[in-house]
Formats: sequence, C-alpha cells, structure tokens
Amino acid sequence: MSTNSAPTDLITAALAQVCIQFGVNEDTDEHREAVERAAQIAAKSLGLAQMEVKPRRAVLTAEKVKLIRELYAEGKGGVTQAELVERFGVTNSTISRVLNNKMWTHV
Repeated sequence: MSTNSAPTDLITAALAQVCIQFGVNEDTDEHREAVERAAQIAAKSLGLAQMEVKPRRAVLTAEKVKLIRELYAEGKGGVTQAELVERFGVTNSTISRVLNNKMWTHV
C-alpha cells in the first residue's frame, strides 16, 4: 500500500482546524477520532485508497500546562517557546495558545 503524505498532512491539518472551529477541544480523544474519521472519508472521496493519518505529537494535561506557564514565566532564567515545544512534544502554535490563555483557559 502506498501513501502520499502531502495530501494526508493537508487534509488532516484542515480537518483539525474545522474541529477546533466547531468547538471540539483539540486535546481530547474526541478531536483526534473525529479528525481520523473525517480524513478517511476525505481520502476515499478523493480517490486515495488508504490514507495514513499521522498521530498527534503529544497530549497536554493540566499539570503540564501549569508547568509550561511556570517555566515560561520565570523570565530571563526561564525557557523559550522553542524549548517548550521540544520538551513537551507539541507544536509552537499549541505553546503560544497555552501561554496566551487561548487554550486550557480553565487551568
């Protein structure tokens, strides 16, 4: 079975954004499952026999979110967003949204 990762990545990214816009929290199993189901449907309709959906890099927890904010808030002695991306295995966008309270606002 051959897969083409470029369409996979584009479709998965687009579907992830649609889920977020419709209020499905991106750090839940519900979000990941919805993206995977929708990617498979999209692949079939585009004539891609089987489309590999890459798993998300990592899932944050409330404890990790608190730690991210604490580490970043330490100022000059703290860590950069790039370091947080590597340490926690999430995207730069996720780190930015966590730090700006656009994600995990309840923590």
